[in-house]
Amino acid sequence: MMLMGCLCACRQRPLFYVYQPLPSGEWHTTDTLCFELAEVPVDGRYQVSVGVRTTNLYPYEDLWLVVERRDADDSRHRDTLCLQVNGEQGAGGLQRSGQQMSVWQTTGTVIHECEDSVATIDLTVQQMPVRLLVYHIMRRQSLTGISDVGVKVQ
Repeated sequence: MMLMGCLCACRQRPLFYVYQPLPSGEWHTTDTLCFELAEVPVDGRYQVSVGVRTTNLYPYEDLWLVVERRDADDSRHRDTLCLQVNGEQGAGGLQRSGQQMSVWQTTGTVIHECEDSVATIDLTVQQMPVRLLVYHIMRRQSLTGISDVGVKVQ
């Protein structure tokens, strides 16, 4: 019984949680961010979430993304996600349509962070590594005000 409690508690921590900065301050339609999940401890169903950090320079309220999963055997799976990026400012975290959002201020710049789940996927030890590619599908060729994009698998 104690072992089951430990296993459940361990599963709460994300297996993979990485943010990549966009150093140029712009995200072009030709820029694809690649996140590689090298291994999973056990075969199972895992929740994939994408997070974005924006500044007050981001001109829109939403951000359309594609998250593409490429398995070791080169099979591909795509999902489209619309993040509500710039929520109203307030204390603590914000929540809109299932997304987790937070707002904080550093050196005069308001930073918005939002995260939303993309899909629940089945992963096996044998299919590793898995690459998760993220790119935007906004009409504008270049987006300003996006500082980081991240992926969480748990």
